[in-house]
Amino acid sequence: MRAVHCPVRTVLGFVAASALGACAAPDSPATGSLTIQLVTATPGGTEYRLRDATITVTGPESVEVFHTEDNPDRGSLSATVAVGAYTALLDPGWRLERVESFSETGVNAELISDNPLHFTVEFDQRTTVPLRFRTNLGEIDLSQGYDLVLDVDEVAVQGIVVSSSGAAQTEPGLAVFAPDASGTDAPLRTIGGFTTTLDHASSIAMAGHEIVVADQLPEFAIDVFPRDGSGDLEPTRRIVGDSTELSNPSGVAVYNGELYVANRFEGILVFPLAASGDVAPTRRITGLGETRQIAIDRETGELFAPDARAGVIRVFPATASGPVAPTRTIGGPTTGLHEPCGVALIFGKLLVADASNGHISTFRELDDGDTAPLRVISSSATALGFLADLAVSPDEIYVANQITHDVDVFPINASGNLAPTRSFARIGVAFHPFTPFGIALF
Repeated sequence: MRAVHCPVRTVLGFVAASALGACAAPDSPATGSLTIQLVTATPGGTEYRLRDATITVTGPESVEVFHTEDNPDRGSLSATVAVGAYTALLDPGWRLERVESFSETGVNAELISDNPLHFTVEFDQRTTVPLRFRTNLGEIDLSQGYDLVLDVDEVAVQGIVVSSSGAAQTEPGLAVFAPDASGTDAPLRTIGGFTTTLDHASSIAMAGHEIVVADQLPEFAIDVFPRDGSGDLEPTRRIVGDSTELSNPSGVAVYNGELYVANRFEGILVFPLAASGDVAPTRRITGLGETRQIAIDRETGELFAPDARAGVIRVFPATASGPVAPTRTIGGPTTGLHEPCGVALIFGKLLVADASNGHISTFRELDDGDTAPLRVISSSATALGFLADLAVSPDEIYVANQITHDVDVFPINASGNLAPTRSFARIGVAFHPFTPFGIALF
């Protein structure tokens, strides 16, 4: 009788299939083993775990549904399946956790691989189907290998871009600082001058190796510059003209190949990310009040739009169009919001810079209604005055303080009446005048 060989080790990607020789009679249907890895660790020992995930695997003979929370402590899921063509679908609601010193911290992540994934289980062959995420810590690639299931590269902040809302054409509209900038440190480089046209640069966003700038003077425009640009240089492209409907661009965000522009008093305009010239927006989100900055959750596709006049933050689907009602609204006396302007998202939390009261408040992303913040940075020791934009890294909060004309930095979990750990972009150091407004990290 002919023996049937059965391999014993097959660990693939996050949603990965490896076909094994059938351990049955030769006439039995050929089967393979489907393995879904849930946990990995970096060389430094940091563990990452997928949580709250439902994965549906559909094949030629069956549908398997996996729930990570059926047993939260296990490191993988597996099943024996028939050979053939498969799809694996990761349902919304999943999250990634970083586990350190017996504590768990959420990782804000965007799924960038196909969903559903298509793959084939073949007889006695190993099939790799990696599932990839983009996070604020770098790219997570759950890929092939017996001993390497998940490769996480924790990328530190490389630079801080700050825009000036009070620059003249002879002064820089953008300044790029080192990640550890402090006090009177000069910027690494500046972008500004007569050619750039950046007279009133407000919000900025990073789009790969480009800086996208909302500019309010001498004309309403969106200017795009290379991230490594320096000096008085022309934008690589501009969105400007009557067809654009730009009237007071104050906030920008990039999501899913589109550019979102907060038109301050006129809602949000959406353009293709590569748009240039006198082009019309592809759609509009209207009825928002006074929106200065916006933020979009890459995982859920939710858009957070603060209304500085009403003192609330409205949440919409990023795909919304026209005068749509928000899915939820954070606002009321318990929230402490008065004139919310800057917003940022990280670790399932919403951070809000309040212009008039100088507070930085942290809410849960899913909060709704008149909900108290989890924590608030406020009072005299903070030196926080009239605030504009803010940005966050896994470890720090950066906020534009227009009273002191600098950027103040706090720990990501800071709360109460405490001084910033450092401040930079001080007025009169390397350029003058400079009133910080927008902040972006890369």
